[in-house]
Amino acid sequence: MSLPSEPFNNVSQADIILRSCDGFDFHVHSVVLSYASPFFRAMFSLPPAEIDKSHPIIPVSEPARLLDRFLRIWYPGAEMLADFDDFNELQSLIELTLSKYDIQSVAPIFKHHLRRYIQQNCVGVFAVACSRGWADVAHDAATESLKINFFSLVQDKALAQDLRLVSGANFQALLCYHIECGRVAAGAGRTLPMAESHSSWVKCRDCEPYKNGPRSTIVRAWIYVYLDKLTFVLRHDPGANVQDSMFLKDALSVAEECEYCRSSAFRDLSAFIEDKYLPAINEAIQKVPLELVF
Repeated sequence: MSLPSEPFNNVSQADIILRSCDGFDFHVHSVVLSYASPFFRAMFSLPPAEIDKSHPIIPVSEPARLLDRFLRIWYPGAEMLADFDDFNELQSLIELTLSKYDIQSVAPIFKHHLRRYIQQNCVGVFAVACSRGWADVAHDAATESLKINFFSLVQDKALAQDLRLVSGANFQALLCYHIECGRVAAGAGRTLPMAESHSSWVKCRDCEPYKNGPRSTIVRAWIYVYLDKLTFVLRHDPGANVQDSMFLKDALSVAEECEYCRSSAFRDLSAFIEDKYLPAINEAIQKVPLELVF
């Protein structure tokens, strides 16, 4: 697409020209700019001596492509920008639109698009959301960040660029949230009533019993091979996928040695994770507050 394109190439109707830093002229209406942007409203309210109305050209610091995409987010009559090239472009347009030109009416559009990048770049989304005061988006991004190992969150220099928008207080809040979620997630399996189950680790009479289980009911040790491993992992990775086969294999290998357990161990363990363990972890994490400062 050549720039500028419709409607910004309509010379006859526009009364103002926005000239990009690379020399492209965008023909626009001053009344539209004034209505949408306090920045332009203040500019057009200057006395005649301070703005040359005989040559209504306003140089801007943005290149033509960025300026075109900025205008298409909100300018009436323009083909609306449906999506962004990547997270960096979205971040640039949020800063340009909401901070520089102060067009707050499109903030909900940006929030919607920002959420779409949570899985791809949760730390970047958290940073942008914190900088804008969007607590709901920041919380969802923080929850997604639980899938990042705590030490990576602290030490990974690749995340520094994304975190530059985050205040020290909110970065500390994110770390505290991560630590507390790790603590409650790690403990979630220990509060479940394992002995009340009708699963193979209770019904079996042949496998080695778990020595620290309740005396009234014998629980077979292989289920705790799984739970002990996840207790350690979740402390630093509270968003870890507890259904991943790498966490199941050691426990199932032990169960496979038992003639009684081998036929139902995978089914019983999968049902336990789906019905009890995963809901218990999620419920515990949902109760952890994220104390952001805006």
